[in-house]
Amino acid sequence: MTAWIYPTGTEPGYAVIMSFRSPVSGTANGINLAPDASLGYHWNDNNYNFQSEFFPPMNQWSFVALVIAPTNTALYMFNANGEQSINQAVSNPVLALNTPGHIGGDGNDPSFIGTIDEVTVFNQSLTQLQLTNMYSVAVTGVLPPPTVVMSITNSGGNVIVSWNPAIGSLLQAPSLAGPWTTNAATSPYTTSPTQTQMYYRVQTQ
Repeated sequence: MTAWIYPTGTEPGYAVIMSFRSPVSGTANGINLAPDASLGYHWNDNNYNFQSEFFPPMNQWSFVALVIAPTNTALYMFNANGEQSINQAVSNPVLALNTPGHIGGDGNDPSFIGTIDEVTVFNQSLTQLQLTNMYSVAVTGVLPPPTVVMSITNSGGNVIVSWNPAIGSLLQAPSLAGPWTTNAATSPYTTSPTQTQMYYRVQTQ
């Protein structure tokens, strides 16, 4: 579950951001504020008292997310101050969100003071990278540059250059000062060295 929130007042504890609540006890699920007004959640009508200890800043947009997985729950908050996240090791039952949905209040807990926008429910657990990309695109219009991990190993007299994810272009140069030239190889790249030294790097953009 994700949403953009813009608090405009002192938020009460247990304020509802989004909630799926049934008249039947034990089926409330969603994102709320904890008793201390930090970001919180509830799942299967439990964990209302879990406190993330990061507080949505007033008069500022924040992108918040709740990720439910079978053995853990993750809460995220992105805004101009950076990214905050917390994981809780807890067993979560599979639940069908087929009960009435509420935004900002559900008639049982206090209402959120401010504006809530773009509430979304996904049918899968999003990764931290996916959430970071969603926030980056919303704020800047572009994806953040990917993190590429490169490794160079020696095997049987050959040099193996690999990078993960296998994206971008492999560049090589006889010295750090260059000149750098493009190598059309894909990862992993195996070469038999014929020079005293060779430097490699990956250009992703």
